Amino acid sequence: MSTFSEALERRLDSIHRQYDQHFAGQARVTRDPSILDSMLAELSGLETELASATPGERAPLQERITERRALYSNEAKAIRETQQDPRALDTHRVQSWVEITRWRYQMFFAGQSRGSRDLALLAEMTEDLARAERDFADLSQTSGDAADVQRSSVRDQLVVYGREREAIAQARSDASVESRASGMAQLANSCFATYRGRFAGKSRLSRRPALMERVVESLLVAETSLAGLVNSSEAPDNVESNLNIIRTNLKQYRNELDAIRTAKTEASIGALIEALANGANELFAEYQEKFAGESRKTRDRDVLEQIIEGLYDIARQMDELQRLGDLQANTQNLRIVLDRLRIYLREDGLILEAQKGND
Repeated sequence: MSTFSEALERRLDSIHRQYDQHFAGQARVTRDPSILDSMLAELSGLETELASATPGERAPLQERITERRALYSNEAKAIRETQQDPRALDTHRVQSWVEITRWRYQMFFAGQSRGSRDLALLAEMTEDLARAERDFADLSQTSGDAADVQRSSVRDQLVVYGREREAIAQARSDASVESRASGMAQLANSCFATYRGRFAGKSRLSRRPALMERVVESLLVAETSLAGLVNSSEAPDNVESNLNIIRTNLKQYRNELDAIRTAKTEASIGALIEALANGANELFAEYQEKFAGESRKTRDRDVLEQIIEGLYDIARQMDELQRLGDLQANTQNLRIVLDRLRIYLREDGLILEAQKGND
């Protein structure tokens, strides 16, 4: 292959990298078709230059250009058709919350020991799904349309969550003293891990008070349960020490919750938007450093879980701000965060699949 043809091939690859970056695996409703228009114009320029190549080199390059033109043209058409629906963006936004919530259920509840599960977390997820169900109801125009079908699916999932709540409560009631102590210790440890990963050393303006409230609520459950076991002859030796650790952390977390609330109350809307955007960018950078381009077989899903949960907190706060009014910068930031979240959820699934052979 001549130097001239090699240069054309490199430019063809460079154009396609834009497709991989901006369109592959992305929701069409959030994509900009004008980028594809520019890419098609670049292809036309390459095709003109291709006339200078030898016949033997021209054929394979022309074939690739033709394939890419069809791909980019069809994608641009599909994006514009999708975006013609005035409900498309709102439907996509609600679908994103549903996808995130379902991932959280699989991560934190499916196949897990019910005695140590966090009922406050399940309540939060139930609230998210109930909000999605109401939003789909508002978006639904006729029985059986896409939003109505999504609403029906969400309602079925809400039933599953309700049954899971009952099963967790029953499992705790039926548990032996030793099992109850172990389950509460696990619940407390998950709360401590949440604080370390999502609050320690972070900007208070970007922290979600409702998450700290959830942590405090779950620790109170653990405290009450362990306090009831202290005088039991069947209780493990470490119950009292675990209880003291929980009480020490509860005091610290309550103080931190007050400080977060104060910081947010005193901040302007602009400062809150900026803090949330900075928090999201830090998590994007962490993902880029630890996952992008790396072998999925060696990646740590616990780290990705923290990134996803951190972005969930950011997105939830952005969504709350957005419900106060149309804040243009926040609207765009929320769209970006939700899109990244869906990409990271898919990546988690691919990592899980890649690592199955390692077990």
